[in-house]
Amino acid sequence: MHRIQLYAIALLSGLTVVIPLTTPLLAASNSSSLEPQTPVRVSQTPPGVAAPELSPFETRVWREINSLRTNPSAYADWLESQRVHFNGNLLEIPGEPTITTQEGVDALDEAIRFLREARPLLPLQLSPGMSKAAQDHVEDQGQTGQTGHTGSDGSAFFERLSRYGLVNGPAAENITYGEESARIMVMRLILDDGLPQRTQRNNLFNIDFKFMGLACGSHPTLTNMCTINLAGAYQEQTVATPPQTPPETPPTTPSDPDTTPTPPTSTSAGVILIQEGVLQDGDPMYEDGSLYHEHRFRGEEGQAVTIRLESDEFDTFLAVLNEDGTEVLAQNDDISEDDTNSLIQMTLPYNGIYRVFVNGYHPTDRGRYRLVIY
Repeated sequence: MHRIQLYAIALLSGLTVVIPLTTPLLAASNSSSLEPQTPVRVSQTPPGVAAPELSPFETRVWREINSLRTNPSAYADWLESQRVHFNGNLLEIPGEPTITTQEGVDALDEAIRFLREARPLLPLQLSPGMSKAAQDHVEDQGQTGQTGHTGSDGSAFFERLSRYGLVNGPAAENITYGEESARIMVMRLILDDGLPQRTQRNNLFNIDFKFMGLACGSHPTLTNMCTINLAGAYQEQTVATPPQTPPETPPTTPSDPDTTPTPPTSTSAGVILIQEGVLQDGDPMYEDGSLYHEHRFRGEEGQAVTIRLESDEFDTFLAVLNEDGTEVLAQNDDISEDDTNSLIQMTLPYNGIYRVFVNGYHPTDRGRYRLVIY
């Protein structure tokens, strides 16, 4: 195993630095069920790509999120009108199921302040492939009753996105569970009650995100669920790769069904960076003659990150450096004796930019790779 030497790292020009940043409102809908009506087409799609078909409920969710992004101040006005419906930690909006919160009205007030200061953003473009990836997860959990971002086949959300297209740059997935209208579902994402980092809200207001895919459906224990995928850049496949079929047998349930814990009503996951590249002649060369690329991302002190470098065409080597390249924070050659891909799991030591060094272990290494940071 070779170890990276600091002084030998050269700066690459034109590097992409992925730095997440932080219409009038639609009429509120009191429908709290997913209507099994004829789907409607709601957006133009690239030639050769099948348009996504959204149910009326999914269409309202898509439009509600874009209303929020394009006019956050007006959304703040509506949120402010909901303060009267708080009864301690209970949010009792007429026509909606009662929502038990952890922070009470404080989460609402904090969300209002955020929206008052938020800059309007462009609406998210609906992606057929990303919607199909979301539908895979909804159908999977609709059968198994599981919750969270990992599919019953072990897939992460960015792997599901890759079934139907190519994603580069930042990506994220929000999931909500429960019986509620589209308006209240998006409201809960904005409040992000009980999550100090407000990850779900920040996902919706990430200026780098340009595309959205979504799907909603029934859930065996939590009534309904919606999966919302977000990405900065997504290239649709003209012919979709068939998704892997989830196991037919659902996971084993506890022996006493009355003690089954209630899962969270909403969760979120985010990928800081997904980058596919090719090491090829003409790339920068390390002192041992091997080729390398450098990528950057922004992180926060105490943030736990996983960085994975994979290639089917060469033996990978991975390192993380500080912002000015003077210190190697972590490095990895092989995940195991049988796996020549590279993996780093670390807690970030400071707020700021980190450099990721993508390398072929041997001077002869060339080929395609995928880097995922989450």
